[in-house]
Amino acid sequence: MGKRAIVVYWLMLLLPAAALAVWALFMLRHEEERAAGQVVAAARLRADAGADALRWQVAIAQSELSGLMNSAPAGGEAAYLLELRKRHALVRNVFIWDEESGLLYPRPGECSGEESRFIARYDALFSGRDSWDAGEKGAKADTVGRNAGGWLSWFEENRLYMLGWKRSGGTVFGIELDWPVLLSRLVAAFPQPGEGWTWELVDGAGFPMHRAGGDGEEANAPAADIVVTLDPEMPHWRLVAGAGPGAFASRSGGVMVVGGLMVAILGVSIVLGGGLLAWQAWLQRRDAMRKTSFVSNVSHELKTPLTAIRMYSELLSEGRVKEEEKRRRYLDVISQESMRLTRLVNNVLDFSRLEQGRKTYSPENIDVCEAAGRLMREHEWRLRDAGMEPRWDVSGAAMRVRFDRDALEQILLNLLDNAVKYAAAGGEFVLSVTREGDSVFLRAMDRGPGVSRQHRGRLFEKFFRGDASLSAPNAGCGLGLSIARQLARDLGGDVKYEPREGGGSCFALVMPVATGEEGKVTGGPAA
Repeated sequence: MGKRAIVVYWLMLLLPAAALAVWALFMLRHEEERAAGQVVAAARLRADAGADALRWQVAIAQSELSGLMNSAPAGGEAAYLLELRKRHALVRNVFIWDEESGLLYPRPGECSGEESRFIARYDALFSGRDSWDAGEKGAKADTVGRNAGGWLSWFEENRLYMLGWKRSGGTVFGIELDWPVLLSRLVAAFPQPGEGWTWELVDGAGFPMHRAGGDGEEANAPAADIVVTLDPEMPHWRLVAGAGPGAFASRSGGVMVVGGLMVAILGVSIVLGGGLLAWQAWLQRRDAMRKTSFVSNVSHELKTPLTAIRMYSELLSEGRVKEEEKRRRYLDVISQESMRLTRLVNNVLDFSRLEQGRKTYSPENIDVCEAAGRLMREHEWRLRDAGMEPRWDVSGAAMRVRFDRDALEQILLNLLDNAVKYAAAGGEFVLSVTREGDSVFLRAMDRGPGVSRQHRGRLFEKFFRGDASLSAPNAGCGLGLSIARQLARDLGGDVKYEPREGGGSCFALVMPVATGEEGKVTGGPAA
């Protein structure tokens, strides 16, 4: 072969490789820009959801206090409001104002320093210069007329205050919301930004009230890449999101793909290169979407019990709750939310071990009736609290199974949680054990809405939820059924779904019978 032929063959390889490299660099830059746009779009969605959560916290506090104001007895508003201020952390000041007599409480000259500042702050209302009706000073009224009421967002020296009021004839009474206490609730409910992002809660004067994410340099405010206003609940307040250097760092690995293509270039690579890039881009997008959805849902799930635990524990530790019955109720809530948090963490840990192939089992011969009955007795209160009547149904002698005890308990807990979340309206939960051939079937049945045909094929997929939004009425991260099936299959069994006759769902846990051993039936909750 002559030099000319070698040069020609070299050019025949070099020119397509150079063209592919130029095209790949162009596509890579375009892909990085598109990926950066997706990151910003996802961050905007998270910021909108975070702003909704903050507005919701304010709305909850206002609704709670509005309900208490509506409960004030006619003629006894003063004593009721004073007692309310003593026992409710969100109440800062109370007042009673009459159209004819002016301010009845607190009386100017006969009040504390705090009450004097309160009177001065709302002098425009108490003097009659401003109206109580909707539309004035950012008012949000429930009704109009002689029995109106609502909330006023009031600004004094660039600080936001909230005044709830209720009109009864010619008298107006109400409360001023204690803003620091409400702000502590907002901080507890403040959502976590994505990796590389910094979020700030900024007041109407531009001062940061809370920050999450970032590199810990509190002196540097984040760039306002995304701004979401918190109107109308918090006028002029906003949620500001800024992207740091790490926000787009995960998108820089495409250079290695281009380098590999240039090194391994062959004639067939020209045809396959585009398909390989498209496939890789699809995998990255799918993994990024799954990661974002998983992290968002798990964060949402964790935040709900943590917020309740923190709020009630703070109230108890600060001695704000005096009634013993209320203290017991708060402790019960903390205990229940702790158990809920434990179940969620166990699911996440099991998922991690299963994904990495590090899940270990200790199979043993188990009396499935005794184990399931014990679990039913331990969680009977959860079912009844959700409005479901638990029932234990055993047909014949219950065989012993060869299974891992912890895995059995985890599977049953996931099936029970599933029923409480989605089938509580059915009012029934039945657990039955039967033997069919060489297998024992443990069925968890309910009278809920069941599963639609379009979702049955994906019911056991990881991260799958019929409604995956954070505002869905039933929170979750789409792992419970997937983990249950994987655990069962690893131990030679399975978890199956079948519609229940007469309406509802039936999840069947199939387990192999322990050879040569048969257990006795042990009762669960009474039918």
